[in-house]
Amino acid sequence: MRFTIPIRLPSLSNMRVGWREMAGLKRRQKTATSVCMRSALNSGAELPQLPLLVIMTRIGPRKLDDDNLDGSFKYVRDQIAAIVGIDDGNDQFTWIPRQKIGKGYSVEVEIMPR
Repeated sequence: MRFTIPIRLPSLSNMRVGWREMAGLKRRQKTATSVCMRSALNSGAELPQLPLLVIMTRIGPRKLDDDNLDGSFKYVRDQIAAIVGIDDGNDQFTWIPRQKIGKGYSVEVEIMPR
């Protein structure tokens, strides 16, 4: 199963914002992830059997370092796990964060059997 989320993933650990702005960012990322994943499922894509390998690729004009890349996927990862119905820390998931340089911002997600 594959889908693309048209959102920007900033480095959450480097953000200096108030709690309201952070709550809004969290809500927007979770909502966008949910809409895109459910749209893929409604269009005929099937969620593979557990355990799952989830490859998330951040696309943006510049790269983040490894620890910031991992953190930038927090809310996307939380929402994917919520839709699957198990905690994102469960060993049924293997999460692979990637990134590539591109124009604009988005996240490509690929979910497959592990």
